[in-house]
Amino acid sequence: MNRSLRSLPLLFAALLAGACGEPPTKEIAAAETQIEEARKEGAERYAADRWREATSALLAARAKVEQKDYKGALSAANDAAEKARSARSAATAAKVVARGTAETSLTEVAVLFEEVDAIRQEATAAKVPEEAFAELQPKLEEVGQARERASATLERGDLLEAQKAAAELKAMAAPLPGLFRQAQEKWVAEHPKGRKKKA
Repeated sequence: MNRSLRSLPLLFAALLAGACGEPPTKEIAAAETQIEEARKEGAERYAADRWREATSALLAARAKVEQKDYKGALSAANDAAEKARSARSAATAAKVVARGTAETSLTEVAVLFEEVDAIRQEATAAKVPEEAFAELQPKLEEVGQARERASATLERGDLLEAQKAAAELKAMAAPLPGLFRQAQEKWVAEHPKGRKKKA
């Protein structure tokens, strides 16, 4: 009985050696699949650091297979798969944030345009001509074109670029209501009701 017990560590070591005696082909293939899934989710762009860690771990697994270090290869392959899953999750979350941020900025810009329209309608009711806003028209058109580009970028799914474009657009559009209000007030001040023309 005691002899049998003493032989158990040797048997376990033999089994362990046998388990590590073949390259972890299955685990490496699984890691490759996880990395491909992460790539499809956009991890290369939306979770670049985690993506690089996953691909580096896969390369390490392949290198260890070449070195006949199958135990190290197994560990690296499992690490690659885990990092790829993490990269995929991070990419999914980053895309949600980017889309949400871009959509929020575009909504805020739409509100700014509505404010400008309200000021112009008010000006029309007060008999302030469109010429009062002539200097601002090029700026308004520029912002309008940028708005269209940002919306198109979001529509085609380029979320990071859309997020950036929408943020820049918001900064461009933010001063517009104030500028139109100032232009209206300036025209009113320069054209008081009943002011007599100079001879």
